[in-house]
Amino acid sequence: MTTSQQAGIAAPSDLAPLCVDGAGLAVLLNVSPKSIRRLNDSGKLPASIKLGRLRRWFRPEVEEWLRAGAPPRREWAALWKTRQNLRSQLAAPREVEA
Repeated sequence: MTTSQQAGIAAPSDLAPLCVDGAGLAVLLNVSPKSIRRLNDSGKLPASIKLGRLRRWFRPEVEEWLRAGAPPRREWAALWKTRQNLRSQLAAPREVEA
């Protein structure tokens, strides 16, 4: 048993990636990498992020986007922002009235 296993820390190979590239997104969506480029260019995928010269998609956002029915990027951006605001409000500590 390794030290990380003893401490209850997952090994890097056990962790799902937070971001995926075009090829990884193609695997998640069961489409070709060419389809990913086409869908992205036409605004049908969630917005990607740039890490230096690399383009990546935030995996949790892609999963939420699918659960929402895969709306076009513009519509999804508004939905995602609303969901993020709602989550931050729910997570914020509340003042207790005396």
